[in-house]
Amino acid sequence: MPNILSVGQIQKVLQNLLREQVPIRDMQTILETLADYGAITKEIDILTEYVRQGMFTTITKLFISEDNILRVATVSPKLEDTLSNSIQRTEHGAFLSVDPQTANQIITGVNQLMEKFQIVGAQPVILTAPIVRYHLRLLLEKYIKRINVLSHNEIDSTVNIESIGVVE
Repeated sequence: MPNILSVGQIQKVLQNLLREQVPIRDMQTILETLADYGAITKEIDILTEYVRQGMFTTITKLFISEDNILRVATVSPKLEDTLSNSIQRTEHGAFLSVDPQTANQIITGVNQLMEKFQIVGAQPVILTAPIVRYHLRLLLEKYIKRINVLSHNEIDSTVNIESIGVVE
């Protein structure tokens, strides 16, 4: 892959996966995905998202219960639109630019849902659209420990999904 991505770029993708506690044992899927998309973009965060989508089976297994149910809090379509429209793109990458009041409402809403996850005994998982997953995770990880943000493309289609609440 030296003609597509450097070792350093691959290492950064692997570091991103490990930062979110995604196992990197499936190097075949990781490298195949990077080979496929590395010719399209060199942006590490976007490549990481493509790899995560390719590893949907592995990621899903991290969060499903013994009865094959994935308990999640979903993000309302209105909030997803707000977040999507707040993503600013520059030559140095993309970042989320939401006003402090909106950010505070999101964090408060997710904090309230954390109690529901504890009651049902599930790992806290927020399910959102692929385009906002990375940015929402960056926003939440600063204020909420042990939060997992997944996109719809990272969920195995054979798993039953149960929503325990909505982030609005």
